[in-house]
Amino acid sequence: MVPAEFWRFAIQKLHYKYTHVLFIAEVYNPGEYRHYIASGFNYLYDKVGLYDTLRAIICDGRSASSITGCWQSIDDIRDHMLNFLENHDEQRIASAYFAGNAHKALPALVVSSMMDTNPFMVYAGQEIGETGMDAEGFSGSDGRTSIFDYWSVPSLRKLTSSNPANELTTDEVTLYNYYYKVLNLCKKQPAITNGAFYDLQYANYSNKYGYNCDRQYAFIRKSDDGQTLLIVANFAPNTVHVGVCIPSHAISFLHLRCGLTSATDLITGNLQTIEVKEDSPAYIQVPGNGAVVLQIAGKAK
Repeated sequence: MVPAEFWRFAIQKLHYKYTHVLFIAEVYNPGEYRHYIASGFNYLYDKVGLYDTLRAIICDGRSASSITGCWQSIDDIRDHMLNFLENHDEQRIASAYFAGNAHKALPALVVSSMMDTNPFMVYAGQEIGETGMDAEGFSGSDGRTSIFDYWSVPSLRKLTSSNPANELTTDEVTLYNYYYKVLNLCKKQPAITNGAFYDLQYANYSNKYGYNCDRQYAFIRKSDDGQTLLIVANFAPNTVHVGVCIPSHAISFLHLRCGLTSATDLITGNLQTIEVKEDSPAYIQVPGNGAVVLQIAGKAK
């Protein structure tokens, strides 16, 4: 609740001497977002938008189509939003207060980190499923790892040990490898680092080909050099074989090549054969509580 005018003054003064410092704000009133960005903040936590929505999809069965409204509401300032699934204030994904299982948030990880070019934050052992369920601070066992705790985080002790491989369980290694793969794709794939974003959800509301708008969310990322990624996240626990309708506008706007093509899932390396056709379904297999990042032909048709 510190006025934006103060921050405009303070940030200018600090940047005069410390030009490399980034300023990240917790501003949970969307009506004030643009004021604080204009005052000099580099990034704002996207908490009441994307974080709250993804958590509700994972835990409470909220429709995955709600994601569309999140990016629409901040489309003009999206480069200044910081996406996250855990931080010092929120309950850990793996805790009994959130999902109870870190793997249930993997589709949210893909959506939150890949739907735009803004940064994504990983918090203190999130990548191996820290539960935050120790009674380590003033609030007891609350599923959080906060600045008020007075102990060391178990997952961080594992990750910073002399030989982490010997410390991690099989489940932790699996989770770590998934995060490692996804985050490195975000760093290295042109379609994600600087590509266009196209939300496919609107074209699938009345889908008759097995695609469930409440449990699946699909979008395309396309780079200037032609790399095209068709990304489908599945918040359901079971593997699905669904037809994702690609509208004619997406094909013309992104200059997609129509026809049968072999697509590589960049997460697993598995191949799928899909058909890109105007206003028709492209059939895709997506694992439960997971996602596919399919690299498809993206040159002009």
